[in-house]
Amino acid sequence: MCRSRTERKRITSAIDSLLLPAAFMAFGTPSCATTGESSPTRNSSQGLDRGRTEQAHDLACDGGKAESCTELGTMYYDAGGARNNLVQAAQLFERGCDGGNADGCSKLGKMFHDGKGVARDYIQAVRLLHKGCDGGSAKGCTLLGTMSYRGTGIPKQMALAAQLYEMGCSGGDADGCSFLGRMYRFGDLPPAKLIQAPKVLFKMGCDGGSAEGCTLLGQLVDDGDGVAKDPALALHLYRVGCEGGSALGCTLQGEMYRHGIAILKDVALAAQMYEKGCESGSAEGCALLGELYRDGDGVPKDDVRAAQMFEKACQGGVAESCTVISAMYSLGWGVAKDLQRAAQFSEKGCDGGSASGCTKLGLMYLTGKGVIQDLPAAFQLYKRACSGGDSDGCELLKEMGKQ
Repeated sequence: MCRSRTERKRITSAIDSLLLPAAFMAFGTPSCATTGESSPTRNSSQGLDRGRTEQAHDLACDGGKAESCTELGTMYYDAGGARNNLVQAAQLFERGCDGGNADGCSKLGKMFHDGKGVARDYIQAVRLLHKGCDGGSAKGCTLLGTMSYRGTGIPKQMALAAQLYEMGCSGGDADGCSFLGRMYRFGDLPPAKLIQAPKVLFKMGCDGGSAEGCTLLGQLVDDGDGVAKDPALALHLYRVGCEGGSALGCTLQGEMYRHGIAILKDVALAAQMYEKGCESGSAEGCALLGELYRDGDGVPKDDVRAAQMFEKACQGGVAESCTVISAMYSLGWGVAKDLQRAAQFSEKGCDGGSASGCTKLGLMYLTGKGVIQDLPAAFQLYKRACSGGDSDGCELLKEMGKQ
């Protein structure tokens, strides 16, 4: 049975008409598929060993049971070592999806989104996630919401992202609750009628197994935003988030260790947490780890490693790290000296909101180092830097104004 079919149709129809109509119309309006957010094991197969379970699902899949195709694909997808077979998982998810199992559509869509087992293809990802979401797969709604939130493969639309997250959350996907709460907390949406909405949604997410929900709830408690400030509880929530796969949770746990908040100070352990966060996708973790390597704090001083971390953080969107790596390329510090690359990173930092990056780029245009000399461009960059609060930019702006 499809829950809230009319509302689901209204929202997914908005996707049809506003986002990628050509891609969606290629498969038409999907019917109400069966779902269940399948997992590698189910009550019906408890007591069977893996081999017997696989055999049972294989026979059922061949017999036309779409859910069993998805179940079997999940087992291949999650298996470790030689049993892991992403190509076969994708084929089975496709069979499940074609047979009407919404979860199979969503799982195959995620594979296309991640480029895991198949070539990354955001158009295919959107098509499949849309089909899964429309069929009742909460996880499909949530991931499609994230694509709308980020503007990945479809135009960035906050209102649509929120609707999809809400559908995911109401359908039982804990991440949908967490991500919707994040939108309310950080101003991506008008304030909720319920002032405590972020806390409620983060708790729903965390209680439901969302690692990001636990991390976001930890931030709320850490900041004392609408709740009693409790660093010890925040540390616990960051730890739970990190262990569950939240890169930000690992990074924030590292911050607590680095500064000795609610726990004994341990910079070496902080470095481990930053590294775990960085490797899992936290650009902030990369930036903080770069600081430790640059300063020799908690780890041996290593300028080469520091440069690698700052560059990775910059590529991940940390504007100040772009400015730092720009300076390192200018000086040949931890990297081979390269003024052109220095200018490129300064521009990226400036465009990302680093006022000091604008100042540095302005100086390069003023002197013609790494770029063709352009005094008007330098003047405009100093104005941007000064408006952004960089005192050096203000001073240089005054100097140019006197000339």
